[in-house]
Amino acid sequence: MITFLKKISSFLIITCITILVCSLLLNSYLNKKSRFPLNNNIKSVVFGHSHPETAFNDSLIVNFKNLAQSGESYFYTYIKAKQVFKDNPQIENVFIEFSNIDITKVRDQEIWSNKYINWRYPTYASWMHLQEHFFLLFENPESLIATLPKTYKKQVERIKTKHFNYTSSTSGYLYIKESKLDSLLQTNAHTIQPESKYFKESTHNLIYLKKLIALCYQYNKSVYFVRSPIYKESFYRWNETLYQEVKEKHFSEIELLDYVDFNLPNTHFRDLHHLNYKGAKIFSKNFNRWLLTEVSRP
Repeated sequence: MITFLKKISSFLIITCITILVCSLLLNSYLNKKSRFPLNNNIKSVVFGHSHPETAFNDSLIVNFKNLAQSGESYFYTYIKAKQVFKDNPQIENVFIEFSNIDITKVRDQEIWSNKYINWRYPTYASWMHLQEHFFLLFENPESLIATLPKTYKKQVERIKTKHFNYTSSTSGYLYIKESKLDSLLQTNAHTIQPESKYFKESTHNLIYLKKLIALCYQYNKSVYFVRSPIYKESFYRWNETLYQEVKEKHFSEIELLDYVDFNLPNTHFRDLHHLNYKGAKIFSKNFNRWLLTEVSRP
């Protein structure tokens, strides 16, 4: 029995080592091959999660690209931005979504939660430095190990199909038709009490926001914070005191373009936290006017 268990243990160890070595080799190859090309006219970009993803219709904004994606913490934005800046020296201005959820421990946990490791790690693994792999391994070893086969399969498929352009799979404006805000208000969804972590200051997400800002400066980019419109009674706004404290304490030097109170009818919101295409159209045209007036020219 002991001999059998030793054989099983040895087999598992060898299997894990084999997967790890293969993964490292694939990561290295894909890191060299991966591309994040944007049109040469793109001078400004926005990073962030689903709020800017649904708010900035970049087809209506001159020389601008929406590089946001749902649920994206600054940990993954930082890793993505390194690739974006490396391949696109023409970028001059970087807008970073800085919203109420981003400064909380909720966003910390979303870095290493099962959902986001399973979703993002297979794509972002090849861009990560060793310390970033170990960070995820320390916070959620079970999930990271469980996603290795999926990562391996996805990476092999990329190599076989020569799909090395990551732009569309990691970012882009999300067009939403539906408007369900009024029906949500009838169910009192806006009165739901957020979990306690929503009122506690982030540790890791803010660390990576600072890394992201430093990266922007390293590449000589102008940096702005932006807060996209959300519904006036959204419970996401209940930690406003903490939000303002974090902004003043850590990022007082960064200009905040605050559109949280941007006036739109209920029909222009998808829900309590996101715009639909109608809201995005009005907001994006407004932002375009500001951009042309204050920052750039076509």
